Parts: sequence; structure tokens; C-alpha cells
Amino acid sequence: MKSQHTFALSFYLKRENELNGKAPIYAKITVDGKYLRLAVKRSVESEFWNQRTQRLMGNTPEIILLREKLKLCISVKVTPLFRAKLATNLITG
Repeated sequence: MKSQHTFALSFYLKRENELNGKAPIYAKITVDGKYLRLAVKRSVESEFWNQRTQRLMGNTPEIILLREKLKLCISVKVTPLFRAKLATNLITG
């Protein structure tokens, strides 16, 4: 029988930790209802963050670079790690 796992990744700003007008970006990884929150170790001005879509807005060089770093975080680090854990059955239902 094939087991089914759920996986979700979302980003958010932790505005209560804002420093010098910039709030740190955090990632929330949810697997089968259990979650883990991680600091992305990047910060951005709140005005450039769309909480509804969980994405950066704007076309400044800094925002474009940060957007690419978040995409890289997903494609290179998070998704392969999840797939590897599924392949080795470390995530159980």
C-alpha cells in the first residue's frame, strides 16, 4: 500500500524582531501536520513583503537578489531533503 505524506513550505516576517526597519524572514516547513520554523537569516523592510502571497514585492536589485535566494533555498535545500527523507522512510505516517 502506498502511503501519502503532506508537505508545505511557507515564508513569513517576524515583525516583532524588527531591527533598523527590517524584519527577519522565517520559513515554516510542515510535514504530516508537524512543523518546524527556521530563520532564513535574511531581513527585509516590511513594505516589500506581501503576507497574503508570502512573497517579496518590488524590483530593486536587493529585492530581486533576495527573491532568488529564497527560490534557491526551496529548490536546493528544502525539496531534496524532503524527498530524501521520504525515500529512506524517515518520515512516518
